[in-house]
Amino acid sequence: MSVMTTSLTTPGNLTATMQIFYDRVFLERAEAARRYDFLAVKKTVPKNSGKVVYFTRYTPLAVQSTAITEGVNPAEINSTAATVIATAAIYGAYERVSTFFELTSIDAGLKEQISNFGQNAGETMDYVLGAVICAGATMQCAASKQLTAIGSTDTLSVAELRRAVKTLFDNKAPKWESGNYRAVVSSQGGYELRGDTAAGNWINIGLYNSAENAKMLKNGMIGSLMGVDIVETNVNFTRSSTVTLYSNFIAGKGAIAEVDVAGTGNASVSVVRGADAANPLNLWSTTTWKVDSYAAVVLNSTWVVDIVAA
Repeated sequence: MSVMTTSLTTPGNLTATMQIFYDRVFLERAEAARRYDFLAVKKTVPKNSGKVVYFTRYTPLAVQSTAITEGVNPAEINSTAATVIATAAIYGAYERVSTFFELTSIDAGLKEQISNFGQNAGETMDYVLGAVICAGATMQCAASKQLTAIGSTDTLSVAELRRAVKTLFDNKAPKWESGNYRAVVSSQGGYELRGDTAAGNWINIGLYNSAENAKMLKNGMIGSLMGVDIVETNVNFTRSSTVTLYSNFIAGKGAIAEVDVAGTGNASVSVVRGADAANPLNLWSTTTWKVDSYAAVVLNSTWVVDIVAA
């Protein structure tokens, strides 16, 4: 999960202690809301390089199965590549808060508002990334059916997970540092997997050692199954058919990238107080969150599978 940093701009009278407090509250809620970044690698491009980022994706070369004849050069090979483009954009939101509300509210120091803004920032960036993955992944329909033929009993299962792992492996998708692929499954998908009687080799998160356990719990990981480390999300992507269909993503390392310019892709929170021309009586403060520059892109669609299931 990405580490998000924040700054606090306070023309008014917030203390340094309160600034740090806001910083921590916002970060904790924002990080807790993110799940899809479990599948993405992080890329930073230099400042003043434009808002369009280009990636070059090479196609794996064919195996050289024939030995070279002594004294004879082999036939020349030709590499092929494709260019993948990501365009950076700005995201954010703001809200005016009455100074009278601040004075009388039981939300002392606007802790809950800052926390709520953190969740909104995290969920927004998570949705943006998830939508990119949904649009660019290779679709795998449950029970090998046509999309419109998927029925209520065609749910996410161990068998579907195995099929997706085979697809990634056949497509030479790199594995992550743990030696497994990674998945972010919908809340419905997580429910179905836990109830699948074939999940006999499910490795519960609680069986890991304490240090690793703490790290994976922070990432929202619920366990490992069929060589896949699994995270569950409630930011679900659905399709309407005869039944509601849910997307469940499995990816190798390098299939998806998050991009920011000069490290500005982290969310920041600001509380602006004080009288000015637009607020002469200092009747309100403004709370904002903003990401200065962010983009997400699927670099290789054959390395990420979207299991669409009921």
